[in-house]
Amino acid sequence: MRNASLEKVLNQAKKRSDKSVNSPARLVQVLVKDGDDVRNLISVVGTLTLVAVAIVPVFAATMGVQTRVGKCEMKNKRTREEVARVITIPSPTFMASVPWLSEDLPNAA
Repeated sequence: MRNASLEKVLNQAKKRSDKSVNSPARLVQVLVKDGDDVRNLISVVGTLTLVAVAIVPVFAATMGVQTRVGKCEMKNKRTREEVARVITIPSPTFMASVPWLSEDLPNAA
C-alpha cells in the first residue's frame, strides 16, 4: 500500500511539488504517519475486542445469579403470602391467660 502511494506521489507533475505543503519530504512524512496511525488503530480495536470478549463470561455469570435470586424472591413471596392467608385462632387457654383478652371470652358456665 505504501509502495503504491509512493509511486502515485512520484508520478505527479513537478509543478505540484513546488508548494511547500506538497513537498516530497512532507508527503512521505504524512504517508508514514498515517500508516503508523492505522496500525495503532487496529491495535486499539483488537485490544477493545479482547476486553469485550473477556467481559462476556462475567456478564453471563451475573445474569445467572440474578435469575436464581429472582426465583428465590418469587418463592419467598409466595410462601409469605400463604402464611399471611392462614388465620390463627388462639386457644381458650391462651385467651384466658392474657387479661385483656379474657374479658372478651363468653362465660362457659
